[in-house]
Formats: sequence, C-alpha cells, structure tokens
Amino acid sequence: MREYLTDAIVLGHERSGDFDVRLDFYTRDFGRLKAKAKSLKKTTSKLAGHLEPLTLAKIRLIEKNGFLVADALTINRFEQLRAAPRLFAEGLRLVDFFKAVVLEGEPDFNLWRWLKNSLITGKISYDGLKKILGGEDFQTARQWV
Repeated sequence: MREYLTDAIVLGHERSGDFDVRLDFYTRDFGRLKAKAKSLKKTTSKLAGHLEPLTLAKIRLIEKNGFLVADALTINRFEQLRAAPRLFAEGLRLVDFFKAVVLEGEPDFNLWRWLKNSLITGKISYDGLKKILGGEDFQTARQWV
C-alpha cells in the first residue's frame, strides 16, 4: 500500500454504488487519473465539498487495487468561473474535452499549468491546449465535444 500527496483538478465524477463515487482528476504529479472516494454521497461526508467538479484540491491518495481518495482540501474553487453561469458551462465543456483528448497516467507539467491557469483566470482558450498537444486533428476533435 502506497500513499501519495498531490494537487489535483477535479474533472468529473460518476456514482459507483449507493454512496461511493469514481472521480476523474488531472494531477500535477501523475497526470490524469481515476480514484474512488468511499461514502462521498453520504450527507455526513467531509470530503464532498472538496471534490466537486472544477475544484483545485490537495488530495491524499492510497494505492491499493487502484487509487482511493483518503483526504482532500480545497485550494481554489475557481470563483470567477462559478460567478458567471456561461463561463462555468464553458469550464465544464473544457474539462469534458480535456477528458476526451488526454490519456491517463501521462503527466505533463505544461498541460497542468495551462489547465490550472485557464480555470483561475477564467480565460478559456483552446489555442494553448492545441500548442501543447500539437495535434493536427485538434479542430476536428474539438467539434464533437
């Protein structure tokens, strides 16, 4: 059993059973990864507010048959995005697109910095992502999200 501490942006989540949740993160140290959070949907969960989509949090992961979220603490809730519904919706579209084009387990500090800065400033431009990924089919991929 190994333990890791890293900064992560919550990209999304899906239910896994009655109270458990499977979270999708982009982390500074490990790239994109999925982890399970036990009992996150219970009303007494202390982690639920720290693991909402479009939240930057410091998370502690335990690796045991996959990753398990042990602790989380919010660093930034990207209030600029949350204050404007259209901008928040664009942020959600960005992370959906990000999940579609970025593979799991491949850390990239430039990608991390671009995503974090885009969400902090609220200036969501796909040009920076295009430069980092360098894909020629980038425009085609963006159209289907």
